[in-house]
Amino acid sequence: MPIVEISGIAVVFLLIVAVLVAFVTEVVPNDITAISVVAALVVLEPWTGVDARGAISGFANPATVTIIKIQAGNPAVHGGEERDTVRNNRRSVADRLPTPNATRMNVKCYI
Repeated sequence: MPIVEISGIAVVFLLIVAVLVAFVTEVVPNDITAISVVAALVVLEPWTGVDARGAISGFANPATVTIIKIQAGNPAVHGGEERDTVRNNRRSVADRLPTPNATRMNVKCYI
């Protein structure tokens, strides 16, 4: 018989507090913190009631897959370096185009 019995609510509450502190302080990268939450829920299964299958079942949700596809394919999500490179390349190409009567055309780039 254990001396102190910890309820599932207390374990989950302490896990939430620990995760919030980890996100705010950024001791480890946020993506590692997020994945470690899933691992912690599985390890603490007797208190949380989350088994391995339940922990990863959310990744099969079509909405989750859609968001991952959008973020993976959008250069703006990754700091915008690719977007700025494309914009600068389009401007430099537009500057090199021959113009009639040796005057520059006003080319606007909307990206």
